[in-house]
Amino acid sequence: MLSDEDVAGDIHLHLQSLGKWVSAKDIVKYVHTPEFQARLRAKQNISECTARRWMKKMGYRWKKEPTGMYSDGHEREDVVNYRQNVFLPRWRALTVDGDGRIVVIWRHDESTFYAHDQWKVRWVRKGEKPSIKPKGEGESQMVGDFVSPDYGWLKGKQLKADGYNFLLLLK
Repeated sequence: MLSDEDVAGDIHLHLQSLGKWVSAKDIVKYVHTPEFQARLRAKQNISECTARRWMKKMGYRWKKEPTGMYSDGHEREDVVNYRQNVFLPRWRALTVDGDGRIVVIWRHDESTFYAHDQWKVRWVRKGEKPSIKPKGEGESQMVGDFVSPDYGWLKGKQLKADGYNFLLLLK
């Protein structure tokens, strides 16, 4: 059946319509539909094992989904120029404020956990290009904190680290 290009094309279009989470069972169900059976003029059904072989012939592989590179334009000429000639010189100058007090840089550390992050392996078609991914799928929970190379993690409700009190300004 799969040697007929029209049949193979139909199955491939059906799998594409299902999205990225396809399985051999989807082919078995599709081949079993009255429309498909009428098109073949035969009452043939296939097993999941046969459907898996067909998926391999059509270029699908059971493997970890490919990850793409994220492009944020950090190498563009205008971005490099701004970083080298404006941002970094200002960053290096942030050691003492106008009153002579030391400026401490706090970094925000954040992790987001999603309900459906466990989906890592699926049938991937040969030559399939990675797509830009959202951070995750489903409900999420975000955990965040502040850290300084000088004082460590910011602790407590009164914003203290190593015995010092801090005023936190978020911009």
